[in-house]
Amino acid sequence: MDIFEEIVRFRERGVRAALATVVQAQGSTPGAVASRMLVPEEGAGPVLGTVGGGCLDAEVLALARKTLSDEECRTFHYDLSGPEAEESGLACGGRVTVFVECVTLPRVVVFGAGHVGQMLCRAAAMAGFRVMVLDDREAFANRHRFPEASEIQVRPLSGPFEDLGVNASTFLLLATRGHKHDRDILRWAAVQPAAYVGMLGSGAKRKALFEELSHEGVSGEALSRVRTPMGLDIGARSPGEIALAVVAEMIAVRRKAPRQERAFAVNRKAEEARSIVIGLSVASRGGKT
Repeated sequence: MDIFEEIVRFRERGVRAALATVVQAQGSTPGAVASRMLVPEEGAGPVLGTVGGGCLDAEVLALARKTLSDEECRTFHYDLSGPEAEESGLACGGRVTVFVECVTLPRVVVFGAGHVGQMLCRAAAMAGFRVMVLDDREAFANRHRFPEASEIQVRPLSGPFEDLGVNASTFLLLATRGHKHDRDILRWAAVQPAAYVGMLGSGAKRKALFEELSHEGVSGEALSRVRTPMGLDIGARSPGEIALAVVAEMIAVRRKAPRQERAFAVNRKAEEARSIVIGLSVASRGGKT
């Protein structure tokens, strides 16, 4: 199987993968320059290729997992004359240098092809995300309005969405035109293993939707993961400003910026507490909202 063709398939599916390449070889080595090994995220498929086998592959596999975690490129130097190499049958006497990099992009799914959705797609694509746009209106969700999108789907915003294949590198952005659409999508999105779930809206909208979904059985823990109003608090008003605030927050999540994540953790605890209060309130009224 061609490794580069597989990288394209991983990108289309939103699967993260790291590529290890032998960039230098001195002396006798089991892997020639340009030998490659492709390491997908765990559970996404088998490792493809090899950089030399044995302990060398094992070392590089561990580095690839780290690279998938923090998206930091790494250069690895391995001496094939050491005792570990000898024990694994790779005592060739040479040295190799392996470069490890992420070769896939995190995926963003934008629900809603209005003005904000348009700016979200543009800003996210510029920041290095692969963007899919979903809307039920072909007049809005089209290539003319979203030239930067990797994929555009015209489909009902009521779901189902199981075919989207959400994983730990997926960012879900709710920017639809109505309360009902947001509720239908959020019911599904809140329980997905996504890296980020965000929704446009005021505090009043958040309270109303969270109460509805809590009454329907969506847990407070799931709802506490939802960032709404999404985006960093920079006083954004226009669609372009909102998009920049949202993508900045997405970058903070992607790069694990400690300051932003600490702030969100505090807010999440407050949301969990509010969700508990909502649940108790609904129960005390006999399940009536």
